[in-house]
Amino acid sequence: MGKSSLLNTLLGRRRVSTSATPGHTKHLQTMHVTKDLVLCDSPGVVHPQVGVPRALQVIFGLYPIAQVREPFTHVRFIAEHCWPPLPAAFGLLHVARQVRARVWC
Repeated sequence: MGKSSLLNTLLGRRRVSTSATPGHTKHLQTMHVTKDLVLCDSPGVVHPQVGVPRALQVIFGLYPIAQVREPFTHVRFIAEHCWPPLPAAFGLLHVARQVRARVWC
């Protein structure tokens, strides 16, 4: 995931160890940047819990993307759960509503 490398870059020097191999960070590490700002580096391996929808596992990177056979379910999950809703965010109307709106104009 590159969290350790990102933290080192943000801090301008090597504060946490890094590796090209995933899973190098084994425990939570904290770096005090200022008295009010603390950055944390944590292990990136998170095991999926029972009952977590597969779509969430894919979105959060817990399920290997190479094993996803049908991506449309996951894309739909994102579209249904984002805020503001995608149609409103892009100013889209349902096709039937668009036709009705044109008739009344």
